[in-house]
Amino acid sequence: ANRRYLTDSLRLSHEDEFEADAWAAKTIGAEPLAGALFSIVTKERFLQEDFWRKVHAQADHTQQPTMLPFQQMASALRAGYDAAEALAAYDEQPSDSGDESLTHPSIGARCAKLAVDPRRQRKDAAMAAELYLQTALPRLAHELDLEWWAEHGSEWRARHREVQRARRRIARLEETYRQ
Repeated sequence: ANRRYLTDSLRLSHEDEFEADAWAAKTIGAEPLAGALFSIVTKERFLQEDFWRKVHAQADHTQQPTMLPFQQMASALRAGYDAAEALAAYDEQPSDSGDESLTHPSIGARCAKLAVDPRRQRKDAAMAAELYLQTALPRLAHELDLEWWAEHGSEWRARHREVQRARRRIARLEETYRQ
């Protein structure tokens, strides 16, 4: 009974998402919506697999981050996000296989319902945050960075201490080996 309830809930959740997409497409158009959906999924992948990994890697070298994530995120997207690479990664994405265990339908399924190819993107579209938040964006990024550091600072410092201890042990072992 629980399995059936879960399956029915996921199916209804997917239908709700398709209905919301249909309404959004009526408002802004199917192609801009598909482009936004594609941009979100590919940029999220870049942030998770590249950006956040680099932010956290700083803990190996510094007690506090030199690159605050939210203040640097827009720059990182402009400098490091490659739309062609994202397109290739999107074509290889296993999550776009129609797996019903996902809480949301895949971007491919959502765009198929809209009868639009999500890979057709406008190259010079402004980021929504820059467009809608304008002057508030730096203050908001600063606040998000403060909250992020408050939540993750102790883990960061623990990681830094652990890496520094390991480096000292390695240096002692290398010194012992040389003698």
